[in-house]
Amino acid sequence: PSPIPVKDRRLTQIKTTSMQRGRAEMATWAVRADQIIGARLDRKGVFHTTSYDRKAEFFRRSKWTKEGILMTHGKDDLEEVIQAFKARPAPCVLVSPSIVRGLDLPGNDARYSIIGKVPWPPPDPILEARKLLDREYLPAETMKVIMQTVGRDVRYVGDWSEHFIIDDFWVPFSRNYWHLGTRAFHESVDKVSKEGVHQCPPIKL
Repeated sequence: PSPIPVKDRRLTQIKTTSMQRGRAEMATWAVRADQIIGARLDRKGVFHTTSYDRKAEFFRRSKWTKEGILMTHGKDDLEEVIQAFKARPAPCVLVSPSIVRGLDLPGNDARYSIIGKVPWPPPDPILEARKLLDREYLPAETMKVIMQTVGRDVRYVGDWSEHFIIDDFWVPFSRNYWHLGTRAFHESVDKVSKEGVHQCPPIKL
């Protein structure tokens, strides 16, 4: 079990829209992310869009773009942007097109993170071959990334951060693959939101 109290590493799924291919309501998705950011302008956070296309779509739709509090990175300037993000005061949001492995954002560097889509791996011949050997390989990799994302901004006892998933696909995914998560991760998941009924502000488009 984790020595960090559950209240300091909570993961909450907020009912928004399913981000599965061809089903996403991008306007609804962007508004939901804006709501989370707008309620936390006293701190810094990270928004994992999990693709460059979704990152661009969020910048186009977000009301926070013109406020200048959003930062992002490309494929070649990640380290430079992360250092600039750490140096900036709140409010500030790092909008990352990928869930970066090894990213370390303790303390006030990041007090919340938003997972914009359940990070199911994109089509890849090698991954497909591994799936033939282990039918749970892809969901296991997906669950691992989510668990790492929850853990990367809560590094020590006394640290804390909020975590949100704004992809309704989390409900069937977590139901089907709950056994792939660790006990510490299970403790952190909001049991109400796991059923997809977490109360949240209404979407206004």
